[in-house]
Amino acid sequence: MTKRYLGNIITQNPTAPAGPFQNSAAPGVWSLAEALSYQKGGLWPVPGNAPEYIYGFGNSNSARGRTLVSSLGNQVSYGTFGDASNAYEGGCSSNVRGLASGSSNTILYFTLASDGGTTDFGDRTVSGQCESTSNNTRGIIYDNATNVIDYVTIASAGNATDFGNQDYVASNTGIAAAASTTRAVNGGGWGSEVFNKISYLTFSSTGNASDFGDLTVERGYLGAVSNGTRACFSGGMESPAPTSYTNRIDYITISSTGNATDFGDMVYAQGTISGSAGATRGLFMGADRGASGFSATAMYYITIASAGNSLYFGDLTVGGAGARGASCCDGTVAVQP
Repeated sequence: MTKRYLGNIITQNPTAPAGPFQNSAAPGVWSLAEALSYQKGGLWPVPGNAPEYIYGFGNSNSARGRTLVSSLGNQVSYGTFGDASNAYEGGCSSNVRGLASGSSNTILYFTLASDGGTTDFGDRTVSGQCESTSNNTRGIIYDNATNVIDYVTIASAGNATDFGNQDYVASNTGIAAAASTTRAVNGGGWGSEVFNKISYLTFSSTGNASDFGDLTVERGYLGAVSNGTRACFSGGMESPAPTSYTNRIDYITISSTGNATDFGDMVYAQGTISGSAGATRGLFMGADRGASGFSATAMYYITIASAGNSLYFGDLTVGGAGARGASCCDGTVAVQP
């Protein structure tokens, strides 16, 4: 006679589920009654959230690092970047790959789960400093010398394709960008003037960017983060001569056009900031100039869903002041300089 054992596995030594029960598995074939019994006893695997990391790459730096978003602390070294010949300001990612583009028209990529180096992805349609953001499928690259917007499909290496044009003045240097799953937004910058404008585009439809609303103050070289619902814009330079910095943080709801609302303040007024985010926290870092007391290596964080001032997170160990970055819209991974 056949005897029924745990898991419906015909064996003399069946294996019951064992902890930890977050992100684990129960090998074998289980009946609903058996699974329910273990669930009631708290002995059944349950899904959990994978660790959220920000992956850092160099601004004229051959190293790479990563930061665990959920735990305060310093960035740690994580492999090599592979190209220190250009300043790579524009970073975006899916939950598998990170992309970087910068002062040349070169786009590089690396696999997030690997601490190996970078591989050539393709070329942008133009060369120069840039800002990037993504929705886990498409990466959007804003050129900082013209009003050109390119896009790439992150999973498929190849040259970028023209997406459309910015809706405000060409040579808009020092913008910041963030995204939801459907929209990319960018704000601020310098061109013929210092801008307080915010623009948006829809990832699935190529075309020119459209007016979204205004930041609370005019500024360039600011940072931006997103949790997929809100985008927050932080810091920046209000005036080039004489140089004036701001510590202001604004936020918008990405799905609803309109002007930005005050969120809180940065610890220091500073400019040329990079922003990256997980699902709940946004990190700002890498400023290369600011008011007295600012640090080029310090990282500060906000909880994106709750307005308030930024707090100290830890220090960068890889990367460089003045680099730019952008995060994947769903917060699962992000890229920072």
